[in-house]
Order: sequence, then C-alpha cells, then structure tokens
Amino acid sequence: QLPLYRVFEQSPMEYKDAEAGYMVHFAYVDSRGTSSLPLVVEGVEYYLQYDGRVLLVTLEDDSHSFTLDQPGFTAFLDSLVVGGK
Repeated sequence: QLPLYRVFEQSPMEYKDAEAGYMVHFAYVDSRGTSSLPLVVEGVEYYLQYDGRVLLVTLEDDSHSFTLDQPGFTAFLDSLVVGGK
C-alpha cells in the first residue's frame, strides 16, 4: 500500500496492434526518500493486451524529473515489439 496515492488521469487508449489499452497517470509520496524530506513520485502505467495477456509498461520518477523523462520513455514505448508483430 502506498501512502497518499492519487490518480490524476485514467483512460482507455489505443496502441499499435494491442487488442486493448489502458493508461493510468498517478503520483504518491515515498517517505523512504534519501533525504530528510519525503519524495513525491509521479508515474504513468500502460496496460496493453495482446492475445489474452497484458503487458504492463511503467515509468516512475521524482515529480521534478518526470516531465523531462517522458520523451525518452515515449520513444521506448513506441519501439516495443510484442510477439514478433
């Protein structure tokens, strides 16, 4: 269980040849941060269904770096090949 977990956005999505997709944008407070202050973690999860299985792809980072890391994560997500398709 994550303390102070909040969902900002969640919605169905289309992704390449996935049968179904779902996106969740969230944040939570990690009190185990390396400094004396808690760390706010922001993330996005993509649930992609292929042939009855679900592939979960997640990006989590501190809230200050999250936006900066999104272009690289999006490029990674776009490069995924599932089942040789």
